[in-house]
Amino acid sequence: MIRRARYLFCIAMLVARFAAGAAPAVDFSSFKTDAETDRWLIENSITYATLVKDIKARGDIRRYRFATREDIPRGMVAWVDGYLEIQLNTALSGPDRVTTLIFEMANASRHRDHYQIDLAVDEGLIRTPEEFGLAHEMIEYEALRLHRQILIEIDARAGPLPTEFFYFVTPVPRSINDYRLPKLRQYLKAQKQSGHTAHYYKHFHRRKSPHGTSKKNAGEVNN
Repeated sequence: MIRRARYLFCIAMLVARFAAGAAPAVDFSSFKTDAETDRWLIENSITYATLVKDIKARGDIRRYRFATREDIPRGMVAWVDGYLEIQLNTALSGPDRVTTLIFEMANASRHRDHYQIDLAVDEGLIRTPEEFGLAHEMIEYEALRLHRQILIEIDARAGPLPTEFFYFVTPVPRSINDYRLPKLRQYLKAQKQSGHTAHYYKHFHRRKSPHGTSKKNAGEVNN
């Protein structure tokens, strides 16, 4: 009887814990700056901390910084004055801004791969905007994989994440346990239909122009 009572008590505590855990332990709207968000992520995700370390270890940049813009859908990574600049839409806030920052940092960690695609245009290895867009989108797909891993880690530290963290996936998962990457084919199709891939078509034509994009502006990637 005592053993059964203890069992029922434990079950009740678990139910209460999950009920209380309906809200995350961290108020993601409380971060005052992107730099503050960045510091929190470094402390709470080993994957995020590792990609930041890799970016800082590079000898060809002055590290990274954050900026805001009103003329981009969500976020973008750009090479500005020797910095990898993580640019986020001014209107983004709370979990929506945090998850976008995470993805753009994951994308920034693949900047060298994006730049290799740009060089392939210069060398004639990539000849069409469709090839160019496809190559960049496949790199972004790998950034999405990093994004998911970071969310798994901060969910374990901060409690259940709000669904705003999962906007990359349709239909939107209810929790991190339901978050699965889309199949690559589905992802590429969705990116093309949304107009995201067309951004790379424009970048391809700029690259091919007589006054094409210089190295300092290379690898600009948009989300």
